[in-house]
Amino acid sequence: MKCPYCHGEVPAQSITCPFCGRENPEGIAFQQEVQKKIQRNKLLKPFLMKQQTPELISRMMSRIIFILIVVNVVAYGFVFLLAVFTTRKEVREPEKDSFAQRYISEWKDLDYHYFNTYYRELKDQVEMLDRGEMPDEIEIRNLVNGAHRALEESEGEEIHETIYLYEVAFFRGFLGLTEEESLFLEPDEDGEYGVMFSDDERITVAVEAIQDTYREEWECETDS
Repeated sequence: MKCPYCHGEVPAQSITCPFCGRENPEGIAFQQEVQKKIQRNKLLKPFLMKQQTPELISRMMSRIIFILIVVNVVAYGFVFLLAVFTTRKEVREPEKDSFAQRYISEWKDLDYHYFNTYYRELKDQVEMLDRGEMPDEIEIRNLVNGAHRALEESEGEEIHETIYLYEVAFFRGFLGLTEEESLFLEPDEDGEYGVMFSDDERITVAVEAIQDTYREEWECETDS
């Protein structure tokens, strides 16, 4: 869904917009409903436990017996699984003196709200890829939006150049985007970072380029 204030892509369950920080009524309503269900379950839990105690004991005994049987099988299979994981494709090492190497070797926590928001989105996508999951278009678009927002909000501050270098290192150095594909990192013709909505052409071009890069990596992993 789109934020009614800044038009950024907002997950339906999010309480606030990750771009402008304003409240998301649908997300708030969803979270309130979840809390109601949690409270109701807490009230019902003692009664349900009393009614289900005999059945739970029976299930517990069955599981204990099952676990004892499975332990031996797991022990024999452990060596096989270890061999499988050790033969996985190694993570690509960035070239010496490249943007990517600088990004990895010189990383440090930056105490800046909008950059930390961007970094959390980046970390989530990396973890998804590690699990063999492909980030969808909205997640990639939010990452690109977050990167531009960090540059926009830090403009004129001492930390701005550092944020710019780290983002260039990731998008151009590690993902391999060209300058044309990553124009969202650069200021406008007037030399300033203006507000950029999620449907901006520069955002769309970057999202499509990142999707292609992820897809190529995915196909390489699948083929190997």
